Amino acid sequence: MQLGTLARGVVASSDATGAVEGAGWRLSWRLLVGEQWTAPGAGAPLRRSRPYAAPVDHLATRIAGGDAIARAYAVDRPDAVVVEIENDSPAAIGAALLLRASGAYALSSRRPPRASETDGAVVFPIAHRTTLRVAVAAGAVDVRALPGVDAVVRGWDRLLDRGMRVEVPDPLQGDVDRARADLLLAPPSAATFAALEAWGFDDEAVACWERLGM
Repeated sequence: MQLGTLARGVVASSDATGAVEGAGWRLSWRLLVGEQWTAPGAGAPLRRSRPYAAPVDHLATRIAGGDAIARAYAVDRPDAVVVEIENDSPAAIGAALLLRASGAYALSSRRPPRASETDGAVVFPIAHRTTLRVAVAAGAVDVRALPGVDAVVRGWDRLLDRGMRVEVPDPLQGDVDRARADLLLAPPSAATFAALEAWGFDDEAVACWERLGM
């Protein structure tokens, strides 16, 4: 799934294992449940969804008595990609995050990791009913100052309200709204310009036109 913002366009993508990859970096993770490390989806299939129009990837995997839920999304100011891992279970778990990056890309968190693995992954404990939030950016960032997923969803909803709406029964309504959000992330092209204009995104259509070569 493509992740991005209106200002930056597509900046990263997430795959079916929960790994997130941008230009020059890749972040993967695994979970410690009880005394056993497990990769996302191993032993229990990942349930992948996009519950919002906003480009937020949502993956859930069954763990002891609950779920581990991972979300990934992009933000502006500072430019970063955020990954959250929520422990929606009654037991404490651990998460090992491995960032492979070139240049100045760094993994930031609200608290330091507790340990490190031989492959370079850093380990964070996640108490029951709590969420670990980290960010990948070109340098360290204050993760506490970054918007949460609810704020990101509200921001995208406001963007989409500026364009033309089509009201159809669910689940088709969700498909239409997600497609409109993806249109706002599309690279400049004649087809993108025409679609933006048709959907009433006038400011974005003008910006797209100015970026087109003759």
